[in-house]
Amino acid sequence: MDKILQKIKTVINEIILLSIALIVVGVYLIIEPMGAQIVICRIFGALFLVWGVLRVITYFRTDKSVIFASFGLVQGLTLIFLGLFFIINPVEIAAFFGIILSIVVMINGVLMIQYAIELKRLNSPSWWLEILSGILMLVLGVVALVNPFATSATLMVFIGVILIYEGIVNLVSVLRITSIAKQVEYEVKDAVNKVKDEFRPN
Repeated sequence: MDKILQKIKTVINEIILLSIALIVVGVYLIIEPMGAQIVICRIFGALFLVWGVLRVITYFRTDKSVIFASFGLVQGLTLIFLGLFFIINPVEIAAFFGIILSIVVMINGVLMIQYAIELKRLNSPSWWLEILSGILMLVLGVVALVNPFATSATLMVFIGVILIYEGIVNLVSVLRITSIAKQVEYEVKDAVNKVKDEFRPN
């Protein structure tokens, strides 16, 4: 149980860091829609690099009994590779910056829908909020990918607003996940105590 809770805490910390990064990038895109692209590519590269290193460290520190259930090593090495690529080739990536961010938003929308399904299985009353947010993110990502805007600056501002919204929604989701994790922890401990009481000699 403690291992599961530790895993949940690790995921929560990663989501918080990612959400803060999304909000910061979104604000920067709104303030500097044209000049921000190369800088943000390097920032994302640094974030991917740090995130990848953390995933690799977490993988090797994971208990041997659950290490095969984790893809932390593959994820970490992939993130490190992406981070280096973003840092070394920011100009090439900036040419496809809008497309990349649009795809990221769409992927996050799909993940939010998946989270909603998991929350429903856990009998969370707010699961439908997650699925609505996921669908909205998916639609906004498609709009950004199609790019119906007259200028690239307008597209960057639009994506900036999406990223801020996405970061805020992720932080709210963290609060829900934390609440559910605490509830599950309480229910498990309560069930264990009841079993101990039944087998305890009078």
